[in-house]
Amino acid sequence: MNIENINKKIKDIFGNHPILDEEISAVESALNVKFPDIFVDLNKYCSYEYSHLVGFFNFGMKDQESVIGETLGVRKYYGGNSEKFVVLYSDDAGIFLLNMGDEKASVIWCSIYDIENVFNDQPLEYDYDFFPTFADFFTYLLDQEEERLREEAAEN
Repeated sequence: MNIENINKKIKDIFGNHPILDEEISAVESALNVKFPDIFVDLNKYCSYEYSHLVGFFNFGMKDQESVIGETLGVRKYYGGNSEKFVVLYSDDAGIFLLNMGDEKASVIWCSIYDIENVFNDQPLEYDYDFFPTFADFFTYLLDQEEERLREEAAEN
């Protein structure tokens, strides 16, 4: 699916809730990263946060339940190679990591027990999902949302 088609689907399913330029700048500054164009382009219509798959961390804020707060916490705890990742979501079981060292902005959804393996480029021990590009990840979120909406409609 090309970017125009993904953007159309984003607008159709999630509406118009973009990540603002100021939010991107604030996160880039706080985490000392530069978001790849694909990430910026896909979030200019509506943020991935509007997916109902999980309660993604707030992108623009700086508290503990934010991309900034969680990423800084992970970096402080794990150090080293964790610097090239941004935490989009985590709980006691799993974590979504955006790879900032990859121009395609790959995303991995893995067990929290595999986080050190991810940071050290080691094989993962538990089930995981890997999205080679942020576009693949966003398409997955859109597909999951479409399925959720179909199920809701079928129940009513």
